[in-house]
Amino acid sequence: MGAIRIYPYRPLRVITSWTVVLSVAKLAALGLYAASAVAAARTVAVNETEGTGFGAEPVVTLIYLTIFAVSGVVGLTWIYYAARNTRSLSLPTLKPVWAVGWFFIPVLGLYKPYAYMHDIWTSARALHDGKSGRGAGRVTLWWLCFIAGDGIIYIGSSDLRRVSAVDPADGRVLWRSDVYGWTWG
Repeated sequence: MGAIRIYPYRPLRVITSWTVVLSVAKLAALGLYAASAVAAARTVAVNETEGTGFGAEPVVTLIYLTIFAVSGVVGLTWIYYAARNTRSLSLPTLKPVWAVGWFFIPVLGLYKPYAYMHDIWTSARALHDGKSGRGAGRVTLWWLCFIAGDGIIYIGSSDLRRVSAVDPADGRVLWRSDVYGWTWG
């Protein structure tokens, strides 16, 4: 093992602002994407034909995927530099590369990014006001929303475009899942 590398502190005001703006844009684009997917699925159900593609208009899909990709890159860049700052100021064992890398490791990616963000948060709070545990619930809330959002996107992208038919009795749209085998409407 080599010597622990210490990074210089780097203010993150600009990238933090971009991360917040892109996160809001991503939420707006996701809402537009979901509304478009539901509208397309209902149109497919009424015409009794099988859906194709993303189940949403191609332009809406392209807008969402572009914002998703850009916000992901900027967000991961922010996490990397926040971990570098944390390493330079208080936690020399924290590895900035792994703060980002854990997002891409199956199973461990469900916990390790949260653990790194918790360490970043608590060390930043300790340096700011001397109270390291204060506000750590925000990191937990962020992580739960992140995991829930991924789950919703997974289920929604696989189910919204698989419409079986319109119930002739009351006109409700019936949805089916090829993955889970359940229906709802």
